[in-house]
Amino acid sequence: MDEITVRMRLLADGDVEAAWGAYVSAWNGYHFWGNVEGGAPDEDPPESVVQPLRDAIVDLNVVCKQSLERDGDAPM
Repeated sequence: MDEITVRMRLLADGDVEAAWGAYVSAWNGYHFWGNVEGGAPDEDPPESVVQPLRDAIVDLNVVCKQSLERDGDAPM
């Protein structure tokens, strides 16, 4: 397990941790396609591989911002 995932499990709220897990899963699918299933070196991956990664990046960005905004509203 990588260091970021460990930190997410220890420190992030549930929404951020879930979004991180979805991102890691989508990245692994993209990486697998590129290293195992991919075609010619100049071939672009299919949308079925790229779109889940795009969606996961957007979702992670949104939930991280929401989490930071909630933390900013918390009393000190």
